[in-house]
Amino acid sequence: METTETTIGLDKTSWASSRSKAPVFVLGCPRSGTTLLYHMLLSAGNFVVYRAESQVFNLLEPRFGDLRVDRNKAALLEAWEHSSLFTKTGLDAVELKKEVMANCGNGGDFLRIVMDAMGRKQGMERWADCTPDHLLAMQRIKETIPDALVIHIIRDGRDVALSLERQHWIRPLPWDRGKELQAAALYWEWVINKGRENGKALGADYKEIHYEDLVQSPQEVLAGIGDFIGQELDYAKIQRVGIGSVSRPNSSFGKEAGSGEFRPVARWKTSLSGQQLEDVEELIGGTLESLGYGVGAEHAKTVASASSARMRAIYDAYFSSKLMLKTKTPLGRWFSSRDLDLSLGGEDSTHSGDGLEGPVRILQIGNYPPPMCGWAMQLKLVAEELRRRGHICEVLKINEGRQIKSPEYVDVQGGADFLKKIWSYALRGYRLNVHVNGMSKKGYLLALATALTGRAVNLPAQVTFHGGLSQDYFPRNDRSLAQVAFHALFQLAGEIACDSEPIQDAIVQYGINPEKVRSIATFSPQYLEFSHVNLGEQIESFLQNHSRVFLSYVSFRPEYRLEILREGMRRYREQDPKAGYIWLGFPGKEMAAAEEFVRGWSEEERASLLLLGNLMHDQFLTLLSRCFVYLRTPACDGVAASVLESLALGVPVVASENGRRPAGVVTYSDTSAADMVQKLQFVREHYEEVKAALELDTSDDNVGRMADWLAGNGLGEASETSVAVRQAK
Repeated sequence: METTETTIGLDKTSWASSRSKAPVFVLGCPRSGTTLLYHMLLSAGNFVVYRAESQVFNLLEPRFGDLRVDRNKAALLEAWEHSSLFTKTGLDAVELKKEVMANCGNGGDFLRIVMDAMGRKQGMERWADCTPDHLLAMQRIKETIPDALVIHIIRDGRDVALSLERQHWIRPLPWDRGKELQAAALYWEWVINKGRENGKALGADYKEIHYEDLVQSPQEVLAGIGDFIGQELDYAKIQRVGIGSVSRPNSSFGKEAGSGEFRPVARWKTSLSGQQLEDVEELIGGTLESLGYGVGAEHAKTVASASSARMRAIYDAYFSSKLMLKTKTPLGRWFSSRDLDLSLGGEDSTHSGDGLEGPVRILQIGNYPPPMCGWAMQLKLVAEELRRRGHICEVLKINEGRQIKSPEYVDVQGGADFLKKIWSYALRGYRLNVHVNGMSKKGYLLALATALTGRAVNLPAQVTFHGGLSQDYFPRNDRSLAQVAFHALFQLAGEIACDSEPIQDAIVQYGINPEKVRSIATFSPQYLEFSHVNLGEQIESFLQNHSRVFLSYVSFRPEYRLEILREGMRRYREQDPKAGYIWLGFPGKEMAAAEEFVRGWSEEERASLLLLGNLMHDQFLTLLSRCFVYLRTPACDGVAASVLESLALGVPVVASENGRRPAGVVTYSDTSAADMVQKLQFVREHYEEVKAALELDTSDDNVGRMADWLAGNGLGEASETSVAVRQAK
């Protein structure tokens, strides 16, 4: 394989000396081997060990703008310090901030300041970067880091296209649906040509190598690279040190990488059908041949058809336009991911401990704590699991507190802001996942807007449907507006997840293909991972002053039947005067109404009740574990995570009957205070028997299954590694 060699007119010794401490940029189209070569350099020694891609020129500069402006630098540091990009530096944030604020005027300055600080800490003289997308920023790199050396690693476009297609990184335009492989091949060609064009301007500071040569003749290729960067690269030492993908292949084909049959060169020969190969080579065959890669199609076309030529022209214009908007206009911040942990091709993102194939970009839209609730808990745990696996997961918070800005989630300032943000993420390739139930009109409209957006960008949204079979607007078997509305939402969704088979069956009754509806229970072992905490003087005093305390998680809404709950409390206290009740869960906007509701009660009645707002999860489970009974009033909730948490903690549950309560729950008619009291009395009289009958299988990792579903992985063998990791903690 031919490589681009640079003529060196200087004495070799002086040449090496002048370059021996220069920063090295290992660049290329994603999935071309940049991580492998980067880890070889780190293994060779004298390079700062930074196990991440810096993302400076493709993400930080476009997103935060002119870094000569102090507020832009401060915003960059605030976001960066809350990401793994900072965590992996091992640097002191305070000292680094001082230097950045004083001496940083552009992205190159920022990268140099960070890497030099790491070099001083690690005792290394030079550093390297391997962000693949920096291939499109070579001019900017040389403007801001004049001594930078660039190595452009090129890989067979057919293998790159296979890998990109497998990871769903390049989406075809709407009218080319089903042509993911061709779109990926055209992206490879566009990136390679842009990189080579930009590289010419760098002269002797630019070198091309081929991935295939590096894999098949590493010593020879490394010797040439060593001459280029002014440092000997000892292959035996590199193998012995074996950082990252030197010893562990960073492959999209995870099973192959771990099987001992890892063959990264010319994989296309066994993976592409004859028709696929012909389609790809008709598009990029000329570029393949110009780089020394022979075409493989039996009857390769020497002249592209008119349709192929048109497709190439359209995608070239499309990719170039996006690059121009990102780097030359204020729209750059909208084309740059908010998540600074975004890492295309990076070690951590593409070869997770789970062996899953990623990363994918996901925007979860739903409730996020605070305040805490079942939805919020699930969304938080699933987001954490996706990130642990190396996927990029953002959360668009739509519940109370959504207008408060936080690095933990994306805020929403109003309806227009919601639409702007879901479109922004959708256009950047994020899969949209919206949470909805059959109780809220506003929630439905947000879900519908999300589903329409997903269809508009040819990336259908995933809908997570909550609740049971007794909701205000679901299920409906008539031709009512509610029935038509949810039929439309379910049809627009790409996939749907609900928490039980009865709900799955009800959704299918809307005329929905059963294959696109999954039943994934909400409760998971992660829900029980908590620390016992101090509950504070008010709660402790209440618990001590009442012999039996009944806990209810409620809200000031009709479905919680507070009047019936109050009447049941009053009647039960006639038999058990020392009983106390705790109502918690009220969001801030409902507390005033709840307090007004209680204000008119008698003094004795008020003394039996402790009214609380929302608690954090550790507080809630600590309190629940110390209560006599968990009393659940809404019938529209389905199973309810809090019911399962109570059962798992060994706390008896009395709940309204809705046909879906788990075994061990004592149920009452949801509109009957008398029946509620009768069941509370039964539990009191048979308390030890009821407790002994509580059984709950907590082994199913449903957080992992939900993460599998969102990431597009099968559910059959879901999350065994996730369980093993937690058990090892």
